[in-house]
Amino acid sequence: MSSWITQLITVLAVAVGALASFVSTRLIDRSRWRREESFRWDTKKLECYYEYANAIMQYINIGFRLSAGQGLTARVLPMDKLPDALKAFDTAEAEHRIQWVKIAIIGSPSVIAAAEKWRHQARRLEQFAHGKRHSQAEFDQAGEERRQAERCFYKAIRADLGIVSRDFPHEPGTVTVRSSLPPEPSSELSS
Repeated sequence: MSSWITQLITVLAVAVGALASFVSTRLIDRSRWRREESFRWDTKKLECYYEYANAIMQYINIGFRLSAGQGLTARVLPMDKLPDALKAFDTAEAEHRIQWVKIAIIGSPSVIAAAEKWRHQARRLEQFAHGKRHSQAEFDQAGEERRQAERCFYKAIRADLGIVSRDFPHEPGTVTVRSSLPPEPSSELSS
């Protein structure tokens, strides 16, 4: 009777071991699949976000150049309102719309909202580019609002992709360095 119980315990131990091995392998495979799937979607999202940013920047750049051609001050080379320039603007807008659809499909809700805000601000530029608005103050204000919308878009992307770092500087080309060192003493000698 004791050999029968020993054999039963051995068979049960093998069954439990096999079940534990199966469950652990299954959990590891599921975890690996989720990581790979997450990586794949993050890669697709990054590509989509990049293509959208590139398309809207092309649209904005041509709009800026056309606006400069209308007499508004901008830090770009002016472009006259020639048929070729208007065609380039329309082409950039069409590409922008195609990339917008991709954002609407694959983007997170916060990225979609930020992209829509940037898109709205970029489309305001069209009125200046076509000569429907001429106020330099309005043009400058629209430019600042568009830059703010662009920063919000990039901030939403970084949050969606889990990129953790400090905030962007407020103006392109400027970097804010925060030092933990105490300020240097004044070079003036006090009497």
